[in-house]
Amino acid sequence: VEHLVVDGRSTDGTREILERYPEVTVIDQAAGNQSDALNIGFERASGRYVGWLNADDRYLPGAFSRALGLLESGSADAVYSNVVFVDGDLREIRRVRHHPPSAALAALYCFVPSTTFFVRRDILRRYRVDPAFELAIDLELFAAMLADGVRFVWTDDFFAQFRWHGENKSLAPDRRRRLADEHLEVLRRRTGFVPPRTLPPELVFSLLQWPARCWRVGLKLRSRSRR
Repeated sequence: VEHLVVDGRSTDGTREILERYPEVTVIDQAAGNQSDALNIGFERASGRYVGWLNADDRYLPGAFSRALGLLESGSADAVYSNVVFVDGDLREIRRVRHHPPSAALAALYCFVPSTTFFVRRDILRRYRVDPAFELAIDLELFAAMLADGVRFVWTDDFFAQFRWHGENKSLAPDRRRRLADEHLEVLRRRTGFVPPRTLPPELVFSLLQWPARCWRVGLKLRSRSRR
């Protein structure tokens, strides 16, 4: 397994920790945001398949081998699973089950936890994460892939833990407007939908989540009935 860490000149002790692991390749990111960091990592990755984690998250034992089994079957270009939410001390909060992919839903909300996502590198190289996005990074990328017909496969498994705490950037109250703006921009790109200017983006975004939630429940019930 190749390990790449794209580090934006952090000052929290990350570099000192990484020095203990010579097998890890550290890439300096002098400028840019998280989208830029992902693009750098994607370009440098040399393995047949690629996955990525944010600094707070971690893979669960056996995730690589189980994901590889699905990817090597030939029926999937990309795979993802359910996800375990943990707190800052890695205590389990809840387990979140997802559902099979839907290109129609992909622009409404992100049902693919990026921490559980693995994809063929030759396919990933066709895409770049748009640096204009800071909060809806994965939504924009996965919506583009699904719109192009990339074969996503969901497995009712748990590949990774997502750390949920007060400093998650998407939870910050001052970023709610930006989060709504970015989600609506993805929807505009994929469907041409432009909300009325008289309505606050946060309200439009919230209203659009209701049909998505109903559809999501239907997909989950359908997947359970097929077991």
